[in-house]
Amino acid sequence: MTTAITPYEPYAQKIGRIVREVKPASLSFIGGYHATARPNETIASGNFDVGVIGEGEETVLEFLNALASQGLDQPEKLLNIPGLFFQGDNGQTAYSKLRIPQLPLSQYPWASKGLELLIGQTVSYQVFGDTKKFDSQPGTIITSRGCVHNCANCGSKQMFQVVRNRPPKDVVGEIRYLYDKYGTKNFYFADDTINQDPERLNEISRLLIKEDLPIEWVGMARVDTLKPDLYKLAVKAGAVEFAFGVESADPQVLAAFVQGQAGKTP
Repeated sequence: MTTAITPYEPYAQKIGRIVREVKPASLSFIGGYHATARPNETIASGNFDVGVIGEGEETVLEFLNALASQGLDQPEKLLNIPGLFFQGDNGQTAYSKLRIPQLPLSQYPWASKGLELLIGQTVSYQVFGDTKKFDSQPGTIITSRGCVHNCANCGSKQMFQVVRNRPPKDVVGEIRYLYDKYGTKNFYFADDTINQDPERLNEISRLLIKEDLPIEWVGMARVDTLKPDLYKLAVKAGAVEFAFGVESADPQVLAAFVQGQAGKTP
């Protein structure tokens, strides 16, 4: 099973090709942002049997249960499992219906329950024009999936379909766990937009301040919802950097972008 964003898709294909050579009878999966946005070219390579569109946890679990209980010897059976695509007998990409995730994120296990899932390398972040060297293994935290915005250049809507948030107490509980168990002091909030719900970020910041942990964290944010009070509270809670996406400084490009958004559901 492989997942990849677009820059790493060639590496994912290479993994699939190697698996084909070493274990030709194995069943191979691919998912992630690139597979979701470009399923045709992803599966056309022949390196994978099945692709997953969007979030994969519920889809893969249903697939494995079906495989164990009834077998999936006929491609038509894959069409009964939402969220899949595969190459049909006619050479065309076949799709099951789209899956809308149902489980609250609070019911998912913490990804950080194993040290091997932490980033095992030294990481540097650019902070206010200087280079910040983290002094411990950084931990990656996801507090939400999806984004309320619908930017034309972003695949978040395709990937997540809906916005789901983890309870702030759950987020801070995972940070506390990583700090207590592994001594992790540096965190990357991997949300598409950490401040899309300003009050929720404020609550996370207040809880972090209450925990009084000697941590630092960074995240991706939007300028239009980063208010001074939110920023000050986040910094007090350990924030050292917010990364903003500046799409263009060209008025014609910006005008075309705004025009492209017209008529789209936000």
